[in-house]
Amino acid sequence: MKTGLALQIASLLFVSTISMAATVDYQHPDLTIVAKEEPLDSVLKSLGKEMRIYITAPTGINTLVSCDIQHRPVKQAFKTLLGDMSYSLEWEEKTGGPDYSGWW
Repeated sequence: MKTGLALQIASLLFVSTISMAATVDYQHPDLTIVAKEEPLDSVLKSLGKEMRIYITAPTGINTLVSCDIQHRPVKQAFKTLLGDMSYSLEWEEKTGGPDYSGWW
């Protein structure tokens, strides 16, 4: 009985963890980011993976963020996501579209 209950609880925790992942979609030149009470570092990791960019964030800065950014230019999307935080965004234009590299 206890084993069955433990498995049910573990399953519920696993499903709730999956549903917390931020949705990130990059279709040059627009970026979509949807997150609800998601740790900032998790959102940034999702952005890095989707955009194929290198992102770093200082340790200890991991606020929860909620956003619904739909089809915005990259600079505007990051400005909306990061608000008043200090960050830099750098990129180099290459054939076939921009190659973004950022540090936060």
